[in-house]
Amino acid sequence: MLSIVPEATAPCAPVRFPAALPDLAAAYIASCRSRRLSPPTIRGYQEAIALLPGVQVLSIEDIEAVLQTLGLYADSSVASYWRRWNSFFNWISKRYGTRNILAAMDAPVDRQAARRVFTETEILKLWDAATSERDKALLFFMLDTGARIGEVAALRRQDVQEHTVILNSDQPDAVSCHHCVRIRAQRAPGGKSGQRAIPIEAATARLLSGIGDDVHIWLSQGDQAKLDRNALVERLAAKGHGATEIARRLRKVGYQQVSEARVRQLLKRGPGRNRGAAPLGRGGMMTVWRRLAERAGISGIRRGPHTLRHTFATVFLRREGRIEILQRILGHKDISTTGLYTHLVVEDLRKDHQKASAVALVLQARKLSAVKRPPQERRQVVRIRPETRKHALAMDHHQCQACGSTENLTVDHILPRSRGGTNHAANLRTLCASCNGRKGDQVTPDMWATARRLP
Repeated sequence: MLSIVPEATAPCAPVRFPAALPDLAAAYIASCRSRRLSPPTIRGYQEAIALLPGVQVLSIEDIEAVLQTLGLYADSSVASYWRRWNSFFNWISKRYGTRNILAAMDAPVDRQAARRVFTETEILKLWDAATSERDKALLFFMLDTGARIGEVAALRRQDVQEHTVILNSDQPDAVSCHHCVRIRAQRAPGGKSGQRAIPIEAATARLLSGIGDDVHIWLSQGDQAKLDRNALVERLAAKGHGATEIARRLRKVGYQQVSEARVRQLLKRGPGRNRGAAPLGRGGMMTVWRRLAERAGISGIRRGPHTLRHTFATVFLRREGRIEILQRILGHKDISTTGLYTHLVVEDLRKDHQKASAVALVLQARKLSAVKRPPQERRQVVRIRPETRKHALAMDHHQCQACGSTENLTVDHILPRSRGGTNHAANLRTLCASCNGRKGDQVTPDMWATARRLP
């Protein structure tokens, strides 16, 4: 059993642990599994802790040396490693009484990189490059739901319901139905896990129903080809054709390797879809996506499937979807994370305005610089436009979204201006003056959103 180490006196002094860091890491990972953290989360901790030196005495200089080796990593990646290290050292501190060495250091700067979205041209290229029904279904599903690639890979046929599907945090499954999709993730409730219902278009549902077998949806090309062949054999047998005629028709449509004896084996096995098929996992889905992007000619570091998630969120807000609904669809724990997409939409509007404004014609024709505004105008607060205010009130049926009152109505920022919120319609909702005053600048979407706002 590991002994408790007395606390060091100097805050910047090296920390002596009760065992080497690899041994403590093994105990920490076991603790994470006992808390039922998701496998991706555990892999993230393992990857981050593996960067630390395998010593029993750790100094600030050792941490700084590790950070210097991450010079080519993105700021967000370095900040993610730092947060995982901090959780690891906090766990050691609580269990063995040692000091968290990161407490004496400043965290790395986390500069949020601009979120790339696919353009309409790129989306059409991806669609044209989708040579199979599976690839088309994958593209439609991710554009329609904004689901993460791990959630997409977890789709299962068995949980299909008629109208809605509910995200389950305890099972690694995901589901499709004619109207909605339920995504199940191996995570505890809240944040990226939690339960959420995601509606989908009928076209997406049709594509999902046309691929996979009775259990799985995403299969390899080989398994899908066997599945289609078996289904064709069953249809021909149901029409009364014998093995010889079925084999002849299979060869006619391209199944050259199917003999009459093989057809008899399939008929003897009886009806049923491809029982031996194994679903594609997360790695297989990433391979499918990379090949699709290569065929579409889309390159760059931001060409991954997560860009489809950003594209879905951006288009959702551009079409005046509500930010709190988007938060629930994407599964964000903090609405500030969803609020990043409102900045992207407002930036798009600003760029389009600069291109189309008649003022730009005068400035370009006369080669004038930007006209300086009077000081009193520069000091004015950017207020909500009247037409935007009317739109927000109409969307909420002129009722307070907290108490249902129809008197003394105001338009409230869901993500307050003081926290980076914008005047975009997706960030506005109706509250009465009393509820708005009690809310202040708090970000409490679960308290103030009502059921009529949900899809």
